[in-house]
Amino acid sequence: MQWKLVHLTASGPPTVLELDGVGVVRLMDRVGGTWFAVLNYHLDEDQQVRRDCTSYEAGRRGAELWAQRHMARLEREAAAKRERWARLPVAAGEDGRPRLTVEQMAEERARIAASITVTPRRPRRRR
Repeated sequence: MQWKLVHLTASGPPTVLELDGVGVVRLMDRVGGTWFAVLNYHLDEDQQVRRDCTSYEAGRRGAELWAQRHMARLEREAAAKRERWARLPVAAGEDGRPRLTVEQMAEERARIAASITVTPRRPRRRR
């Protein structure tokens, strides 16, 4: 389990508790500055549960405790969700082979970055 931002361009503290890449809890703040947690965030909206939090830190701790209590069920549901995602047409490349995982992409990016040599630019002469 780890806390992540809700999307790539989000700012502020991490608000989604992910289990194997699937968000299971989301903390949301209201206009007044109070927080609430959306439990079962990975399920349809009618199956989600909302709980008020006294603060961000309390909500985060409560979400972690809740996830630990429901770990076996959440792991099964997260695996099922990932399996459904893998069957989506965008999960395969144009040649039909599976696309790279996030870890494989990071390794490929590191390999490419290590192979690139950047020569320093010659300083400009001032006139």
